Amino acid sequence: MKIDSKAILILIFSCMNIHENIGRTLLVEDSVALYRLVDGLERRQTWYLNIDTLIFRYIKLDRLPSSITEMKKIKYLKIFGCGLESVDERIFTLKSLLYLSLENNRIYKISPNISKLKKLQYLRLGNPVCHVCVPGRNMIKKLPNEIIKCKNLKYLSLVNCYLDSIPEVLFCINSIEELDLRSNNISHLPEKFDKRSSLKKLYLQNNKISFFNKNISNLKRLELLNFNKNMFRSIDKNICRLQNLEVLEMAENNIQHILPDFSELKKLKFLTLSNNQIEEIEEIKLSNIEIIEISGNKLTKVCFMLKNFPNLQKIILNGNPLSPDDIECLKGYFSRINIVF
Repeated sequence: MKIDSKAILILIFSCMNIHENIGRTLLVEDSVALYRLVDGLERRQTWYLNIDTLIFRYIKLDRLPSSITEMKKIKYLKIFGCGLESVDERIFTLKSLLYLSLENNRIYKISPNISKLKKLQYLRLGNPVCHVCVPGRNMIKKLPNEIIKCKNLKYLSLVNCYLDSIPEVLFCINSIEELDLRSNNISHLPEKFDKRSSLKKLYLQNNKISFFNKNISNLKRLELLNFNKNMFRSIDKNICRLQNLEVLEMAENNIQHILPDFSELKKLKFLTLSNNQIEEIEEIKLSNIEIIEISGNKLTKVCFMLKNFPNLQKIILNGNPLSPDDIECLKGYFSRINIVF
């Protein structure tokens, strides 16, 4: 995902202890800063009215100040670890909002009025920080159908939200390019994937998924797929129909076998299959692969297959019971490749 410079500033400010105004960015993390914000808005002071980035962090909030509706130019709003139990309806009056983060609060549901944020591009609703010092965790298991009306939404995060399944409405938002659903309790994929989907990056690591839905091949634009730390025993051939896939991550599963169909992934550049149960790999050809991570498996031979990877730059093999002959072959014939034993 290409993040513009202002979004990067938000991430930087959230990790720094800044107690002053920077440009048109305001960080509120104590009662004094909150008072100044409310007072400035009530007095209609130009600087406060023109703020475009507002961050509330680790300050107890039951609701937002009513005067926030006067901030017509605000584009980036982050409310992190503030104990909010519901999404303040005042947020939906901020028509210029591009970035909304409500992470690590105590929110259980999202209002249908989110559809009023027509310009919204980035929406973060999960719990990326799991620590005793963070006062809350969202438990959003369902999204309103009205979210489909957010036609410009490109990025959505529901990290660690106790999801048991993927809300199917997510795959009806054809503008989404990046979807982060890691660290939930998801055990299966939706039955349908819309062929019109713009999805390019899908993060599903650390869930409980054990099989693929054949319709996953409908995600024609997918470039990155992360299934690390799930419960797969094999890689379905439908994955091999994702013709634009460049990154496939399936470490820490129970995979035992690699299909020859992998050769269909013409654009694949990065593949990780570390810490599985793979004993052998059938001959596959990946003309664009650059990095392979396959450590912690049961491989005894890999030398024979490297000739099929003309652009390979690095392969990580440590933790495999490679035969002495195979190791000598790798050292002697493939010196151009960075090989980690």
